[in-house]
Amino acid sequence: MSKDYKSQLKGVNGANFKEFWASLPEKQANCIRVFRMDSMGHFTVHDDDTRHMVEILQNENCIVKARTEANTTNMPWAMINLIQVRRLLRELVFIQGFRVEIYEPAEHDSEEWEVNYGSPGNLSCVEHLIFDPSGDSYVPSTKIMGLKLLKGDRFSLAIVNAEDREVHVATFGDDPRLTDLESVFIQSQVREVLVTATNDKLARIAERCSVMITKVSKSTFEAPSAESCKTLFAKGSMIEDADQIGCFHAAVQFLKIATGIGLFKVFPMNMANTMRLDSSIFENLHLCSDTEKSLFSILAMHCATPHGVRRVRQWITQPLMLEQSILERQNIVAALIENGDIRERLSSVALKGLPDIARIAFKLKQLDTGKAINYKLALRSFGRIHDLCKRVPIIMETLNETDDPIFEPYVSCLYIIFL
Repeated sequence: MSKDYKSQLKGVNGANFKEFWASLPEKQANCIRVFRMDSMGHFTVHDDDTRHMVEILQNENCIVKARTEANTTNMPWAMINLIQVRRLLRELVFIQGFRVEIYEPAEHDSEEWEVNYGSPGNLSCVEHLIFDPSGDSYVPSTKIMGLKLLKGDRFSLAIVNAEDREVHVATFGDDPRLTDLESVFIQSQVREVLVTATNDKLARIAERCSVMITKVSKSTFEAPSAESCKTLFAKGSMIEDADQIGCFHAAVQFLKIATGIGLFKVFPMNMANTMRLDSSIFENLHLCSDTEKSLFSILAMHCATPHGVRRVRQWITQPLMLEQSILERQNIVAALIENGDIRERLSSVALKGLPDIARIAFKLKQLDTGKAINYKLALRSFGRIHDLCKRVPIIMETLNETDDPIFEPYVSCLYIIFL
């Protein structure tokens, strides 16, 4: 491809691009292909993918359907900038559950294309196009599940949360309607499920819960041994069950998480501690929605940080059942209500604009490997961490202004971080 984006779709370049487009495998309807034409932020979409320009960007005028001097491929096409790409992909991936393929000119050969794949549960290779570089915007949790169908209605699963560096595992039997599995889907807020095979019952549940089902090869679920995954677990954490190890291995492979970094803490999934909910309860009570007014959208407006928004969503989707846990949370909330001045200063000054710590921490953890990482964004993350460190003394000072002992554990934790 020519390095000049204005000539990449005309003449010989246009003919080569059309031949390359025709050679691509057929894609599903919930997939979009975006081509990055240069390093200056020029992108193109082609053929049937241009319909999203009208539906999402509401910009039909930028779609060129006829042969022009700039485009001799005879294919409908549109050129958009980085801001428009970010808006387009956030809507398609986060809200509508699309897959995305990002094609960029190869560094070693301008005639070749390199492709990165993204989906609701796997954003590591396309996050530089979807997220605001400041890291301040709210990003829905990108949990991904490896799910293995056993004999009968039995399942093994591993839910990987790369942001919080946690993996939750379980093996259980279900009833013919798969009510337990539906509760896991909806309450864990998993975005994508990896399977080697599916069936009608599983497909219906996934559709009700707005979860993407992705088929992968059987070899993806075949971890060589527990020892082979050991380097991915934090000290003291391990998965013993072979099926659960396979599910975890599939998720890690899909996310392209490198080994050797002691990343994840393992937790057995215990649904007994939370109230059981299904998709109909979520829909009828308007509990959570990214597009419509709901309990979550109302409460999220008052959160000061992206992590706070995700925590509110977790509290809504997983209501507590144990009295002691409920009282502990109520006591914290009551203390913040009674200390209105402190609460206001925390939300409007100390915590306002705080970066997405979970995302940044995962990005920096990946630095050890040198793989699957955008170095410019990673280096920018160090600056965001520096901003965070400057906030810690302000938060400590604010919390120290009250004599309420309920805040003491949090001040102690911040003191350790500050040291």
